[in-house]
Amino acid sequence: MLKYNVMKYYGSKEGYDADVLIDSKAVLGKDDFVATGVLTYALGDIIEVELPEYDIFQLGDKAKVTVYTKSAACL
Repeated sequence: MLKYNVMKYYGSKEGYDADVLIDSKAVLGKDDFVATGVLTYALGDIIEVELPEYDIFQLGDKAKVTVYTKSAACL
């Protein structure tokens, strides 16, 4: 049986790309309103941010998102 040496840290020195995103701080901006929260889910181009002002943002609204991870800020 052959054993392959798989790179544990692919794409980021801190860990898997999705692992770096989870529990990161996120800032969402819409028109004249800014909210901060915690990123709880990331898969492909879908992310979920938990924030107290959830009723301000509706599905399909355009918003600017900045995620502050352990490695760097992602826009």
